[in-house]
Amino acid sequence: MLAVLGAVALAPPAIAAPPEDACALLMPTQVGAAMDVVMDAGAHLGVSRKSCTWTVSGAGEYVTLQIQQQRAFQDGKQLALMSQGLKLFLNAVRGVGDEAYYLGMGSNVGLVVKQGAVVFKLSVYGPGRLEQKEAIEKTLAQQVIARL
Repeated sequence: MLAVLGAVALAPPAIAAPPEDACALLMPTQVGAAMDVVMDAGAHLGVSRKSCTWTVSGAGEYVTLQIQQQRAFQDGKQLALMSQGLKLFLNAVRGVGDEAYYLGMGSNVGLVVKQGAVVFKLSVYGPGRLEQKEAIEKTLAQQVIARL
C-alpha cells in the first residue's frame, strides 16, 4: 500500500485538456477594458465553440480567440520562416505562457500562446497601431491563462 501511495505522489501531474468553449475564457468586460471600449458579448463563429469573437457595435473593431490544436503552434513558426515573399513576421514574446509569439503581416497581428497542452491565438482587428494591438493581445492572453 505504501509503495502505491509513493508511486502516485511521484507521478507527473495530469495535463489539463484544452477548454471546449473559447467564449468562456474571457468576459466582455475584460476585453472591453483592454480595448478601452464597450464590447458586445462574445459569439461563436458557426457551430464550433473553439472560436469566439467580441465586437464593438458599429465600429469595425473586434477581438477573436481561437483554441487551436497543438500542432498549430509549430505550424505558425514554420509558416513565418518559409514565407519570405509574403512578408510575415514572427516575434517571440516573453512572460506569456510556456511559449508565445506574435505572427503578423502588415498591421495585422495575432498572439499565439502555448500553455501546457493548450494552444490559443488572440487577434485584435480594426484601426490602431501594431504596438497597441500587441499590448492588448498580451494583456488578454494573460487573462486567458489565468482561467486555464
